[in-house]
Amino acid sequence: PANLFMLSQLPDVPFYVKDWLPKQGKCMLYAPAKSGKSHLCIQLARCIGSGETFLDIPTTQGSALYVQFELGEEILQGRLKRTGKDYENVFLGTTFSMKLDSPGGQRYLWKALEAVEPNVLILDPKIKMILGDENESVAMRPVCDFFDSAIESFGCSIFITDHSGKDM
Repeated sequence: PANLFMLSQLPDVPFYVKDWLPKQGKCMLYAPAKSGKSHLCIQLARCIGSGETFLDIPTTQGSALYVQFELGEEILQGRLKRTGKDYENVFLGTTFSMKLDSPGGQRYLWKALEAVEPNVLILDPKIKMILGDENESVAMRPVCDFFDSAIESFGCSIFITDHSGKDM
């Protein structure tokens, strides 16, 4: 019964961001367009890379790979520079064409994961990383399976942003 299960002595769950981003887990941020999700991702990567707190929440230091699917290099670089912060242990990539529901896109990201071996992979935003309909399980299943394979192979956590619908 559940009461006995609650008494079981289980180990603490390890997190990269306490109670928010579990090690070898997935997390999604869902918010309206232009609400600052990309800025938040940049700071999440920086805080994990440095071991600093993130929004006053403790982090575990590690490396982060941030892949931006809708901003060009110049805009991303400008955002990093404007913070005046150091980005040690943070690796970046921008792409408009890599699609994770295709074998070619998955191979491309897999090579980046092999090169960097990040503790945390940050993908921003979901709508731009696939060709298919993000609301259809047929389109999302290969992407979710790819994420599970990446977690098992690299021991990383995955953080994804997503745009909320216009009705929010």
